[in-house]
Amino acid sequence: MTDPTDNNPGNGNNRAEQAYVQLRSDIVHGVLRPNERLIEEEIAERLQISRTPIRESFKRLAAEGLIVNRRRGWLVYEHTLDEIRQIYETRMALEGFAARLAAERASKAELNTIDAIFQHPEHFRGEAARETLVIENEKFHAAINQAAGNQKLIDLLSQTHLFYFNTRIAAFYAPSDIAEARDHHAAIVTALLQRDSVAAEQAVRHDIAIALKLILSRMR
Repeated sequence: MTDPTDNNPGNGNNRAEQAYVQLRSDIVHGVLRPNERLIEEEIAERLQISRTPIRESFKRLAAEGLIVNRRRGWLVYEHTLDEIRQIYETRMALEGFAARLAAERASKAELNTIDAIFQHPEHFRGEAARETLVIENEKFHAAINQAAGNQKLIDLLSQTHLFYFNTRIAAFYAPSDIAEARDHHAAIVTALLQRDSVAAEQAVRHDIAIALKLILSRMR
């Protein structure tokens, strides 16, 4: 596939960025599965762009460790259990501290946004589609992290999303696990609304620790 607009350097950069953002999201959310082969022609057709920005996005994804080149082809990287443990332990430290800062610094509007996300009818309900759980979970934690008011911390947190709560992980959750996760989120919201920074940090760390325990037990 060719596109004459790719001859414009600015357009080329934009297309490469769009391809990178879309592919990274697909990998992180489990749309593209571990060990799935990435075919340039198929991805270019799906995204309606040429193969050049696809190749550029592959370089960035490889640098982040999200894809690997094997047998002259690109595959989605499959994290080991030990790597997953390390990622979630890092999340516990960073997101726990973000929650502490959010309890101290968040505006009333930001706290209301977090509470509104939690109150959504499909926020961690057993009957919700797994894709909905993923979206709701991401919105919830992203809102807390944003309310911390520390861009450097937010940038670091984005790097821990190499392996996160995605559709693959959500499939492991039984209705009882979903209900327990909702209780954890309720504790987080309560602590934030009360501006109890210590409780907020502990609640987020506990939520992530329980998620890690469940993931490791189901993936062995």
